[in-house]
Amino acid sequence: MKLSNQNIGKTVEDVQKFFETAGVAKKDILKICLILEDSLIQYQEKFGEDHEFTIRGKSWFNPTKIIIRLKGEPFNPLKDADENAIFSESVMQNLLQYETAGTIYKYEDGYNEITAFLTKEKKTVKKIPGGWLTVMLVAAIICSFLIGFFPNNVQSLIINDFVPMVNQWIMNLIMAVMAPFIFVSVLSSIIAIDNADTLSNVGIKIIGRFFAMTLITCIIAVAVSQFFYPVITLNGDSSAHVSNKTLELLSNIVPKNIVSPFIDGNLLQIVLLAVGFGISILMLSSAFPTLKKIIMESKKLWFKIMDAVSTAMLLTIFLCVFKTLTTNSLEEIFGVWKIIAINYITFAIIAGVMLFNIYIRYKIKITEFFNKLSEVFLTVLSTGSTTIVMSKNIEIASKEFKIEEKFCGFWVPLAQALCVPTKGASYIICIFYGAADSGNQITLAAVLIALFLAWQLSFAGPVGPGSTMPMYLMMLEQMDLPLDTIGEIMIADVFIVNISAVVLMITKECELIDVAHKFNYIENKNS
Repeated sequence: MKLSNQNIGKTVEDVQKFFETAGVAKKDILKICLILEDSLIQYQEKFGEDHEFTIRGKSWFNPTKIIIRLKGEPFNPLKDADENAIFSESVMQNLLQYETAGTIYKYEDGYNEITAFLTKEKKTVKKIPGGWLTVMLVAAIICSFLIGFFPNNVQSLIINDFVPMVNQWIMNLIMAVMAPFIFVSVLSSIIAIDNADTLSNVGIKIIGRFFAMTLITCIIAVAVSQFFYPVITLNGDSSAHVSNKTLELLSNIVPKNIVSPFIDGNLLQIVLLAVGFGISILMLSSAFPTLKKIIMESKKLWFKIMDAVSTAMLLTIFLCVFKTLTTNSLEEIFGVWKIIAINYITFAIIAGVMLFNIYIRYKIKITEFFNKLSEVFLTVLSTGSTTIVMSKNIEIASKEFKIEEKFCGFWVPLAQALCVPTKGASYIICIFYGAADSGNQITLAAVLIALFLAWQLSFAGPVGPGSTMPMYLMMLEQMDLPLDTIGEIMIADVFIVNISAVVLMITKECELIDVAHKFNYIENKNS
């Protein structure tokens, strides 16, 4: 169709109806429609009203997409008006590695192409602390009570036969999907460094700070966990299973072939393969320019697969908690308070250090800090999500803390993807609980491996309800610890997930203030 005013208006209306039918959030539809309308008007001014364009939609898989194409010389209507933007759109997309809503421009085979994509709105349980995790916990408690009214033989069949069988099926599915997911996630993250030459020293240092913060938090978690669960031993021989597994992992860190790490589920070998492939692809990127695009698209595919598996994660959480409640004593179940306490203490230490830092350096009072961000913290506490407050966070950071908006627009989404210290801490704590519950000890070498794995999984892991469960399972499996402790761990996770999100928000905001001051992105510094 031609780029007439009438066709542009009709196209925007059709796009709005298309996304509404797909079940996308209305606020996101409005933003996308405004961007598309402005882009088409710019093309009209550039090529004239008689120039033709095509539009098509894709709604088979999430996210739902609209693709607009028109032939002609390259012209990007989405290009930032601000020539002083911190990073280009392409660099940001390579760094973030996730998609919720947005528009992408590309020029290919003589055609200008704009892709507008929106993720379908997921049903959440926003008013319940812990969300779906809490729902699964309550459902498991109710079912564990109701099963007492069944005959003993039926109870035994359900608890000892049916539940373990179904649970094992789902766990096998999760573990099977996680291996290639971790590989592709690490590989694509390394490939994104291909744009490192376009990054300023500021960007490299910021990413380095994120990595260091997560590692330090994991080390703090080790110290706190050892106080509650003193399982670390200096004598490797005193812990046969863990020490043997550790030596096996270290001695076999280089895989025999490409396939065996995925069959055996050896995470260290998978990560090593990903690093090797990533470096090789970077060296050959000029010879095979489409290879990078294929890998990036494959990561999106695996994210979609993990999104589908998240439903199975919720079911297995229910089954694990149900089995735990029906086969353990109340004393054993209430023992999960230590897991919760270790997480809270670790979170308090990292949050306290971050708050103390901005108070000492920039004289920002803690009460003032919480007053300005009270709306953000309350939203995060009630939903357990830091994603939904991203726009509000940018607004408060720029208006209340006088940080340049363009820097906030870069930093906040980047931190959403790479600033994840509380995740790593929880993964470490699950190892100590698993060792203590099973009566095992862990060597210093095993602790180092656990630190590396927790650090790596913090960045590579999926998001969403129950997303921590496969990470816990992989940590336990790699350290040769019993997987049946996952029930207690997920019970504790219900009381951890929302607090973890709040602490994560505190650390992100403190880090934003600190970095903005250090790199001189503060407005009205003399006022």
